[in-house]
Amino acid sequence: MLEDDRSAFPAYEACIVVRRARIEGNPAPSVALSELSGKFDSKTMRTLNYAVAVEHKHVAEPTAEFLRKSVR
Repeated sequence: MLEDDRSAFPAYEACIVVRRARIEGNPAPSVALSELSGKFDSKTMRTLNYAVAVEHKHVAEPTAEFLRKSVR
C-alpha cells in the first residue's frame, strides 16, 4: 500500500445514508445503523473494499466477518 504523504487524496470518511421513509415509524434500522457509527476507519474501508474488488468476495462475506469482530 502506498502512503499518501502529500495528501493527494481526501480522507475516507464513511457516512450512513437512509431514506426517511425507511425509518419513519420504525426506529430499528436507525438503532442498528447507529451502532456502526465510528467503526469504519480508512484501514477498515480499504480492507473491506479490497476483499470485494480484488479478492472477488461477495460483499456479504467480508461484511459479516467485520460485524462479527466489531459490533457489540
